[in-house]
Amino acid sequence: MSLIGLSTTLATNSILQGKGGEVGLIGIGWHPEPSWNLPCKKARFIRGGFDSIGRTVETLDLDELKDAIQEVSQGMDAMVVSCMFGVYNSWQEDEAAEMIKKMTNLPVVAGHTLTGELGIKERTITAILNAKLLPIINDFLASIKSSLSKRGIDARILVFKGDGGLMTIETAMERPVETILSGPAASLMGANVLAELDNCILVDVGGTSTDIAYLDHGFPRINFDGAMVGHWRTRVKALDMWTCGLGGD
Repeated sequence: MSLIGLSTTLATNSILQGKGGEVGLIGIGWHPEPSWNLPCKKARFIRGGFDSIGRTVETLDLDELKDAIQEVSQGMDAMVVSCMFGVYNSWQEDEAAEMIKKMTNLPVVAGHTLTGELGIKERTITAILNAKLLPIINDFLASIKSSLSKRGIDARILVFKGDGGLMTIETAMERPVETILSGPAASLMGANVLAELDNCILVDVGGTSTDIAYLDHGFPRINFDGAMVGHWRTRVKALDMWTCGLGGD
């Protein structure tokens, strides 16, 4: 055996069930609207940020950043940095991420590393969910590698992404949020083979979630605006699929 393809519903189910690590957020150059419900344990918003063409709006205050890190990182499993227009100029996110690593030794997710799309709310949610999934997906994939090794299986492992593409197991450990809808993506193509229909609606009821998608001329529709999982709008390119926490269990 030379190749193993792995799909999983673990990321989707963990988000729907509110599971994952505790995450601290540092927002640079913006504040959330009162109605925003960001899925982090702690948050602090400091001065900084850029405009829509990447010019500095306000300089990052390193003393304020250091104070924010000390406050927010206590008791956290991972940290997130999200800067206004950080996709056009990542300098302040990179500077903050480097300081967090030096001060806390915690994993850090910077918003611009997961998507180049605009939308500070969605980009921040995507980064927070990625950080929350790090311990869960890393433990799962490490267990997969260990189980294969014990059975003498030395094969390359590729993990299905939510858009039906593939990534290495190392990339999946760094970007677990991209495995959102990984399981349903595989189910959709399997249903296409079994049903022998190129145009159909697929309803996939699993143990934890129900997923509904559409097959259009033999190909799944892709949501380029970002996958919706429960009430979280992400910036993860994935199948155009509706998911809710209703399953056989």
